Amino acid sequence: MVASLILLCVLCTGLAYLWHKRITAFRTMILNIRSTFNGDQFDISQERAYAHCISHQWVLDYVVQRNESKLGNSVRDFLNNRTVLGILILGLSIWPTTAILVLLVYRSFAYFGVSITVFIIAVFLILASDNVTTSYGLLSWLRTQNKSEMKKNDIVYAELSLKTIKNWRMTLFTIAILSLIIAPFGELIPQALALATSGVLVSIFTLVYPPVSLVSHQLAVIVVLYLVPLVLALLYLLFGVINRISTDLKGEILRNL
Repeated sequence: MVASLILLCVLCTGLAYLWHKRITAFRTMILNIRSTFNGDQFDISQERAYAHCISHQWVLDYVVQRNESKLGNSVRDFLNNRTVLGILILGLSIWPTTAILVLLVYRSFAYFGVSITVFIIAVFLILASDNVTTSYGLLSWLRTQNKSEMKKNDIVYAELSLKTIKNWRMTLFTIAILSLIIAPFGELIPQALALATSGVLVSIFTLVYPPVSLVSHQLAVIVVLYLVPLVLALLYLLFGVINRISTDLKGEILRNL
């Protein structure tokens, strides 16, 4: 865990630096486009629809091209033309594929331990989210276009895309700092998670099960079974609130940069 967290810190720092260089290039491009319209104030509040620009058309084309891939079209056509055979082949291929994936995850967990979760997180960070990928693709495409073809609405698309990439850069920096801070205590993280999980379960059984079991044992079991996912849902909502607050703070920091 210690080594994997340090490597995660190095990876996030490198990715953040890479995105920072891209942001610098895109910011220069946006300033050049702004100079074409002799103005710096554009409404990017998302309170109105922005169409009739090449960026809007690119987004539509990108969505269509991504959803209508050649592999997806081939599978769909095969299922439409040979439905029974296609379902049989898919059924026969899904089972061994699932078994291989489970085996790989099991062997990886047996070899790397809990640190395999850090490697999984690293993969998601390298691939980035769809919003970041789309924003980067749009800005890269705008760099190849002639400024005479652009309109003011293109500035809005470019600004929003740049803001998305800035947020992603800040997220990478945050993960890098957190990884570096908790790296010395990496070996204690699995134990802490196990204690937290067992603490929640023990609390539920201690506080809820005894009084309800006085009425009915079956009712107590049902209440506990429903209460466990409810507690997990509440924890998920709490994490969402904390994440939203941190996002607002990151946005405030970016506006001050």
